[in-house]
Amino acid sequence: MRKMVFLATLAAVALAGPASARLVTFDLIKGTGEEPIPTGWASFDWSANFDWLNSSAEGDTGYQYGTVSPPNVAYNAYGANVSFRRNTPFELVSFDLTGAWNNGLEVTVTGFRKGVQVDSTTFTVNSTGPTLETLNWDVNRVTFVSFGGTPAGYPNGSGEQFVLDNLTTMPITQPSTDFNSFSAVPEASTWALMLVGFAGLGCAGFRKARGSASRSTSPERHGRGRNWRTPARRGLYSNWAGAELRAEGRAKPQNRAPRTRDAPRRLRRAAGACRY
Repeated sequence: MRKMVFLATLAAVALAGPASARLVTFDLIKGTGEEPIPTGWASFDWSANFDWLNSSAEGDTGYQYGTVSPPNVAYNAYGANVSFRRNTPFELVSFDLTGAWNNGLEVTVTGFRKGVQVDSTTFTVNSTGPTLETLNWDVNRVTFVSFGGTPAGYPNGSGEQFVLDNLTTMPITQPSTDFNSFSAVPEASTWALMLVGFAGLGCAGFRKARGSASRSTSPERHGRGRNWRTPARRGLYSNWAGAELRAEGRAKPQNRAPRTRDAPRRLRRAAGACRY
């Protein structure tokens, strides 16, 4: 039983790891590119001017250099302010950010939860490669505002657009410190670990109770636990019991002649002596 409980607990612990992260890419969007991200893509609502394109067709630009998982990336068309949201709060873990045309591009990212600002930070990115930005915010809406920087000198264009790729989110597994009214829903693996833990405690309690019952039989008689039946303790008990009976006057007489194997032979000799 102990082995089964131990193995089940190990299995539950293995399953009860952190909630799985979700990687949002734009590579499976179908179309010609330079189009709005479809509403509902990756379960989010994307604002106007939050577009996508195939970076492999952009040549020497930040769109190509900022691609982490080819071929598609997201960007803010015309350098406009953009956002994405959904009704259910989520944890915004990280994303890769690049300047499309400018080095030193400033991008301010702000997170909201149910209309209230949770956090805000400004990143400085270049057009030569992506920068992984880690946030770990509990939000349900995220906005992006890009500005500044200096042109990188690419011949095909200019502007304050940023490039976004490999957006990582997670379901919220703990109540937010900003909003105590939102309660987390435990993962299925967490429920499994809790149930196995309760089962293990129940089995341990049952075994302990059964062992205590088997050791406490006839407490008025011996009171020494289950080891009172060993030969040494049996002798002590017999002496104690005999003393108790003699004190009450109920002890059997102890002066009988001991029976031995040659007792009949002695009796016959005694009988023969009496005849003479």
